[in-house]
Amino acid sequence: MKQSMKLYFTIKKNQFMMALILGLLLAVVSLTSNFLWQNITVKHFNEQFGPAVSAVWILIAAATVLNDQLKHLETWLYTQHISRKQLFITRVLLLIVLPIVVSSLMDIILTLITRPKTVVDIIANDVVSGIQLFFMASVMAIVYTLIGPVWMKIMTAIFMLIVVISPVLAIEKIDHIFHTKVFEHSDTLQTVFANVLLLLLSLVLFSIGGYLATKISADTVDDAIRLHYFRWPFVIFVFVSMFITLIAGNRSPLTVAVVLNNMIIPVIMTIVTFVFVFKPKLKLTWDK
Repeated sequence: MKQSMKLYFTIKKNQFMMALILGLLLAVVSLTSNFLWQNITVKHFNEQFGPAVSAVWILIAAATVLNDQLKHLETWLYTQHISRKQLFITRVLLLIVLPIVVSSLMDIILTLITRPKTVVDIIANDVVSGIQLFFMASVMAIVYTLIGPVWMKIMTAIFMLIVVISPVLAIEKIDHIFHTKVFEHSDTLQTVFANVLLLLLSLVLFSIGGYLATKISADTVDDAIRLHYFRWPFVIFVFVSMFITLIAGNRSPLTVAVVLNNMIIPVIMTIVTFVFVFKPKLKLTWDK
């Protein structure tokens, strides 16, 4: 495991350096906005500095994983005696957990320098935002693990930005519809419980993703869904997640007309996904 992390960090050092430089630039903007522009709205950027840096770094991490060359990656795994499970855990720790922790530490340090009295609130905000980002990444990791060729990875990246970027909002909407009131955050204890629940769900999803990663072989590179028994669940997932996201963003009372209108885009996305999964005509790869 230690070897896997060391090798992956070495291979991706340019992406890590780019993320670090971008984070430092954002830190300079944050400090400047507090010291020089105290009467301008931009000074409130500091309040969301940690979550913003985490999100940017995880976005860079996602782009980095999408750029992995599939066949070359298989060769690398074999020659370095590293399993798919070890690679999966390495990516989670280096590309998800590390950005969240480091950006939060940077946020705490900046807050101690600029507004020390608010450090407790900033830590609480960073914890909640970190858990939500961790959950979003857990959903993305499962979907990414199942996807085959590069063109499907690109489609998945677009799909993630449109749909899965708001899973927390969808959960809160479901919570409101069924009146369980878990995510209403009316008091501190309820907020803690909701986030612990979200964290546990994230760990479960990552465990499933790690298990799926061990079941994938090199001969599935050209398959749209690399585990065939997940083809139909994936198509259904596209419809359900898209529909829930649209309903969650709907502010009108739920009526038959509203439900039907919000089903148009999910149906179109589902048909397109079905064609990609079951009737693939185009196969692209980074490899020459």
